[in-house]
Amino acid sequence: MRYDRPGRPDPLVFHVPHQFFECLQQRICGRRQPTRKDGVKCTWNITNLLHVRHIFETPDVPLEESKTFVENRDGTFEPYEPPCLTQEPHSEGVPAIRPLELKTFLKVGNPPQSVPFVIEWTPDVLPRSRVGELRLKFEYGHLRNGLIDVRS
Repeated sequence: MRYDRPGRPDPLVFHVPHQFFECLQQRICGRRQPTRKDGVKCTWNITNLLHVRHIFETPDVPLEESKTFVENRDGTFEPYEPPCLTQEPHSEGVPAIRPLELKTFLKVGNPPQSVPFVIEWTPDVLPRSRVGELRLKFEYGHLRNGLIDVRS
């Protein structure tokens, strides 16, 4: 996710073994589904960010659902990690100086328009090696000081 890009990237396409997808499918559905022999594409439209987090987040790799940026003088953007507020010395009556808040966030089921996170699985793209195609489609939005920033 980048602040200087529009929020509709091309789908991410991966060629993965069936075993990997079966593990991922357990996280999507929570129950074992029968293996389909017809080679038909399966699609899941996920409209809850907590469900997306449950599918993709692991103890070692957390899902980064938003990212903060700062704008450079030349108009480019770079990731910014805001410091923890508890570590800053507190001055009575003096507000803390912070940079302009530019944030990119994963749009999943956010009103007013509900945007699904789409997972598509096409089995047997390479049938002998049991490899299928996993396609992920998503959108992200931009905030500038807490207000939605529309980018084309």
